Amino acid sequence: MFLDSALFAFANLVVALNPTNQTLHWIVMLPAAFLEGVAASVLWIAQATYLTQLSVLYAEFKHEPVVSSMGLFNGVFYSIFRMSAISGNLISSLVLGYFVWPAESLFVMYTVIGLSGAALMLMLPSTTKVSVTNDTELAKLVQTPSVAQGNEPSRRGRMVVLAPVFVLNGLQQGFATGEFTSNFIRESVGGASIGYVMALYGGCNVVSSYGFGKLADKYEYVLTVHRRFFMTLNHI
Repeated sequence: MFLDSALFAFANLVVALNPTNQTLHWIVMLPAAFLEGVAASVLWIAQATYLTQLSVLYAEFKHEPVVSSMGLFNGVFYSIFRMSAISGNLISSLVLGYFVWPAESLFVMYTVIGLSGAALMLMLPSTTKVSVTNDTELAKLVQTPSVAQGNEPSRRGRMVVLAPVFVLNGLQQGFATGEFTSNFIRESVGGASIGYVMALYGGCNVVSSYGFGKLADKYEYVLTVHRRFFMTLNHI
């Protein structure tokens, strides 16, 4: 995630250093965008698997149901992930608006930050030996899946139901980072203030991610208890 961001920042740096060379812009930006898209698809799958395994280990350590901490871990992750919107936008506004430094310096900072994050990711401990003892269905989910198993969830009805949510989220992200910044923020308060406004947007994401993660755990646990209660009644 950090490495592909560093690559994209470096591509923008090359473009900023050569503002009039349109051919170079296409040569650099298209491969960078392609590689970032491919890398992101792999990284998001790895992130979801890793967080699931960590939440299972945490739940087993606390002797709780294995699904009791998934919302918490996802909420914490997305809170930290969304903090990049705060730091990145504040850096851009300070560099371009307050210090009035050239854009090249901003992309150098982004490249260094991305490479530093990639180096930190190499220090993450392995969780390949996760062992779930109290939920066999979840054990199947957290183990490393084969290619055939990886295609199975897409056939489930709930994934079809969630598909519009994924599409809506993508459209919302595109609007927030594209049209909203260029046609609303820039036109009303100026380009130098885009970072401040988007930092507030990122702050709301941080608080909401953690809060809704906690709520998801709480109400999922309540729903699980009710489901097991009614299943018990059906077997009586």
